[in-house]
Amino acid sequence: MAANKQLLKRIIWITCGSILSAFALLFILSKFISVDVDSMGGDTVHPPYPFITDAEHLGFRQHFSLDELGQTQSLPLADDDKGYGSRVIDWNSDVQDIIEIEIEVEEAGDYFFGVDYLSDGTSVKPNEISVEVNGIITDASSNIRLLTEWMLTDNEVQFDIYKNQVYDQNEPVSVWNRVLLRDQLFLLDKPLVFSLNEGVNVVKFIKEQGEFLLGDLRIYDANDHQSYQDYQTLNTGESVLDQLIILEAEQYTFKNNVSIIPETDKTPSVSPFSSRLNYLNIMGYTFSEIGNKLTYYFNVEQDGYYYVTLKYKNAMFDNRDVYRNIYVNGVIPFDEFHSYTFGYTSDWTNETLSSDDGAYEVYFETGLNSISIEVDASKFDNHYQTVQRIIDEISEYGIKLKKLTGGETDENREWNIGAFIPETQSLFNGWYDDLSVVYDAISTMSTVSRKSTEIQKQLELGLSKLATLKNDINEIPHRLNLLSVGSNSLSQILALINQQMISQPMALDKIYIHSADAKLPKEQVFFMKEWIAGFQTYQAASSFEVSDDYDIEVWVNRSRYYISMMQQMTDSTFTKETGIKVKYAVMPNEQKLILANAANTQPDMALGVSAWLPYELGLRGAAANMREFDDFNQVIAQFMPGSFLNMIHDEKVFGLPETQDFTVQFYREDVLDALELEVPNTYQELISILPTLQRYGMNYYLPLSQDSALKGFNSTAPFIYQNGSELYSEDGFDVLIDTPAALNGINTMVDLYTLYSLPLQVPNFYNSFRESLIPIGVSSFNTYVQLTFAAPEISNKWQIALAPGVDDGTGYIRRDQTGAAQASVIFEKSEKKEEAWELLSWWMSTETQSWFIHNLLVTYGDGFLWNSANVEAFKTLPIPEEHIDIILEQWEHLHEVPKVPGGYKLERELSNIWNRVVFDGVDVRSAVDDARLLIERELVRKYQEFGYIDGDGNMIKPYTIITKEEVASWIEEG
Repeated sequence: MAANKQLLKRIIWITCGSILSAFALLFILSKFISVDVDSMGGDTVHPPYPFITDAEHLGFRQHFSLDELGQTQSLPLADDDKGYGSRVIDWNSDVQDIIEIEIEVEEAGDYFFGVDYLSDGTSVKPNEISVEVNGIITDASSNIRLLTEWMLTDNEVQFDIYKNQVYDQNEPVSVWNRVLLRDQLFLLDKPLVFSLNEGVNVVKFIKEQGEFLLGDLRIYDANDHQSYQDYQTLNTGESVLDQLIILEAEQYTFKNNVSIIPETDKTPSVSPFSSRLNYLNIMGYTFSEIGNKLTYYFNVEQDGYYYVTLKYKNAMFDNRDVYRNIYVNGVIPFDEFHSYTFGYTSDWTNETLSSDDGAYEVYFETGLNSISIEVDASKFDNHYQTVQRIIDEISEYGIKLKKLTGGETDENREWNIGAFIPETQSLFNGWYDDLSVVYDAISTMSTVSRKSTEIQKQLELGLSKLATLKNDINEIPHRLNLLSVGSNSLSQILALINQQMISQPMALDKIYIHSADAKLPKEQVFFMKEWIAGFQTYQAASSFEVSDDYDIEVWVNRSRYYISMMQQMTDSTFTKETGIKVKYAVMPNEQKLILANAANTQPDMALGVSAWLPYELGLRGAAANMREFDDFNQVIAQFMPGSFLNMIHDEKVFGLPETQDFTVQFYREDVLDALELEVPNTYQELISILPTLQRYGMNYYLPLSQDSALKGFNSTAPFIYQNGSELYSEDGFDVLIDTPAALNGINTMVDLYTLYSLPLQVPNFYNSFRESLIPIGVSSFNTYVQLTFAAPEISNKWQIALAPGVDDGTGYIRRDQTGAAQASVIFEKSEKKEEAWELLSWWMSTETQSWFIHNLLVTYGDGFLWNSANVEAFKTLPIPEEHIDIILEQWEHLHEVPKVPGGYKLERELSNIWNRVVFDGVDVRSAVDDARLLIERELVRKYQEFGYIDGDGNMIKPYTIITKEEVASWIEEG
């Protein structure tokens, strides 16, 4: 036993010694061995301006020149053709939305349409057109996207203070594109097919949105791609020798979507790599949306056949293939490059494009050439359409069911569903059969056939729910959680499946254009080099320090994503122009501002703070009065006058609104159409639709129904304002909640719940809206973002409208709503107040805010919507124009609640009035009288504290309440 113990000790000592020796060796090697990797790709080039993609698709039939059409028809022709060489249509926002032309063909048949276009704006919104042929317009030919090409600005590689490479800004490129018109989703496996008659055909191009130039029209026979064998016979040439062209994926020439962004992979297996710096060195999984395309231009020195190899990684979804279209000089050269399969791999892998018969050879001529990689999901087209049809049919069936049951889910009630909805059994059987077909097809589209993908697992879950439902259809009313209600319902599972089908993420490191004898760089570095790289990275991180060289310090209550962008913009523009150096720092908790001010460690300025905070700081002498700055009136002209009221004290303004919320009606078009209901404009109209909604187990949502005991001003104050009353007297010493107008508002506020049965509590309006439990209601920007990006199953089924209000008797509807979001503040103790104001004026300017909106979208993707309080900047958001118009019109009714000392008591007591009347049955007048006494008692106490009245209640100095009309007058003064 003793010998065994000694042996065990020796083994432990030897093992520990070996581990320590290995670490020591790594430490020593890391001091002498560099594992940094320089960029390998210097071969990407940019074509000269003007540039026209000279891509001629197979099957060309006829060319219709606008130069000729323009001689006989009234077309809005451009003065500058941007290098096109002939007449082009200047289709901007100021010209007609419909252009009609006549084209004559010799033979009736099916054709593809090809157009030349050039994006002529800077918006991230795609250009969209619809096409009508001989009076026929289809869903597929509506809202066709003409995507803008974007390129990196020609800047040197820069790094922020945290050693992260700064993402170069993208700018739209003035490049003429020749494209075949595709469906809006880019989901079909071929371009759109248009049927033309022999002879003259009338074609209407309808501009939906965007600013672009439109060139000539071409038509092509609606043929499939040629085969690889046919391609080889068309291109006579020899295979090249000793050729290797390396293209770094992140150094693209063009991209057609701002959401495709480079990422950092901290490994020496990709280039460039540095243990001290974080390079953007791959195109990451943002390269996933169908239709996304990366284009690389390069020069070829020798005519001939080349191989194409992509170094990629496909690890986002386990065991799932992804698909890409490969374009050579603007066209897919042969059918095998359409929807090419890239298998699942968690490691970087070199994929030489090939079939079982060998690698494909691609012919390139000497000179400028291009290769494009486009995300494709056309193999899923039929499956996607099947699932979407089932989602729509479930929605329609759910409405029928609610109309039948009235939303009744009593477990003891028995139903004979077949007698009332006869198609139920056949519907559910059909859904099950159709999903089974989709499941069988999807099962063949995985890298390892014996292992399930996430889509298969979701389909299995959906089929299981359908089996339960179809086997006993009379239980369906009791099993709505399986069908359409809840996050795990069949409807939402199918929506997730469709999202995954059209999401095709694949990371890309390099593209090699090479001869067969070329030796490609290894996919993975030796494991020892990987270890050393990790050790050096750790050492660099542990010794990192941030520079203290700055003039102004700004605390920002936002994530590092935003702060990094703000720092980059400020350094490159504001600091460069003014010489004022700015340091932004993350502020995790805005309450630290109060503590920092007390300790004299406050910053010069703070951004992203709650809209109520500037007033509270100003009341206590901690915030600077912005009206003292010379150009204050000009700066505030960029905002809605009503947005300042909660930041004003004694005619002093202590903050600027930075972001602005909005309150509008959200409604389900499909549900309201089925119930034959109109969107209400007033509360009386709202009340008139409630019986129908409630008859079918539905209801209407107001912010008063939010799952919180305290009802804020955003929920209560609009009712009083809309009835023509204010909350405070002009001197601020009295509350006006007992005036006839205010009482009308309060009565409406409570009657909607006590008499008309609006839901008392709605934990999540977004979920209830998705599930049609509450198909209409009033909500805010957050709901808008959720519905836009996180409710795919109803993406085309909802709209917004102005919030309901009160008719003032003249036909004008008062729709007053609050909209406070985030604000900015400059500290009184700052020694750089003028510099801070200069920074704030620059930051909130239309130009900078528009730039920030744009940069967030082009850097981080579509989900980063910035609801700027700057009105003109807000208009640049990439959301539908009709939505922007509605939001801006609602902003005209923006009416914040003025702040007074002790004003929190009014907010609390208005909430208490609602709670007491609705829950306790107290009389409205009695509740208001009780609340008024409590509010005025607190106001007196706070006015005494801040020196406005003495101990006997006598006024020492007046307190002025500023109205939005007075703020508007400041703006007019200039």
